Amino acid sequence: RGHNRIMVWNSENPVSGSAANFFLGQGSFSSDIYATNSTGLGYPSGVSSQGSQLFVADTGNNRVLIWNALPTSNSAASIVVGQSLFTSATFATSANGLGAPGFATSDGTNLWVADQGNHRVMMYNPIPSASNPSASLVLGQADFVTGSPNAGGLGANTLSSPSHVFSDGTRLVVTDRSNHRVLIWNTLPTVDGQSADVIVGQPLPNTNSINYGGLSERSLNSPTSAAIFQGRLFVADTGNHRILAWNGIPGTDFALADQVIGQPDLSSAMLNNGAVSESRLFSPLGISINALGEMLIN
Repeated sequence: RGHNRIMVWNSENPVSGSAANFFLGQGSFSSDIYATNSTGLGYPSGVSSQGSQLFVADTGNNRVLIWNALPTSNSAASIVVGQSLFTSATFATSANGLGAPGFATSDGTNLWVADQGNHRVMMYNPIPSASNPSASLVLGQADFVTGSPNAGGLGANTLSSPSHVFSDGTRLVVTDRSNHRVLIWNTLPTVDGQSADVIVGQPLPNTNSINYGGLSERSLNSPTSAAIFQGRLFVADTGNHRILAWNGIPGTDFALADQVIGQPDLSSAMLNNGAVSESRLFSPLGISINALGEMLIN
């Protein structure tokens, strides 16, 4: 993010300390220029791929970039979402605008964008094939021209700085960071502003306290990402310096987690838990599962 680039390793399982094979967003490995064009980036914060496509949330440029073929070397993006031109970077609250998007991903049918600056999630159906598309559906807001946090009052249908979105094609999971919760839709939403079915990290739709009820196996502090793998939910509980795991997909609000990574137990939240090591974490931001079934944490 700080070097305004995406680093690419050709191996899915690189050796520790190995150099990247190539990059996106810069002219060389030694440059870190902030740029607004088809080959440049500005503080990118999220990257994902689906099939042959690559999606990058180019946060500082208020846009999402799409490569229609997975790059094998430094190359220009194919499509820009959130802007009318590759050379524009306007913050906008509209059906075709974006404001500091934090993450973009596809379930193979839809493109989902965590439009954190507008406190909403945008769905594009079909996946855009041309630049400057309009979204098909919005979550967290009642319409495309409202962009305030928890508009209309905190509830199961509102968002505040959502940083990550995950969909397996059936469910939708959104990390509602500033509300200290994760929202789950059991089926893909079909109407604007639709309420979530399950809330993780809070007992009620109108509560958003840090570690509600005290630090525990069901509390959250600024969660930033989530993923479902083999029927389990994993959440990067950033403010508590840990990853929480549920053995199934929670079906009720405020469900207890079953496992923790980064802490010795489910009631600890110490930064690095006293010492930097291979079993400790410090504000984990991203979590994903690669093609080998390995968990990747940054």
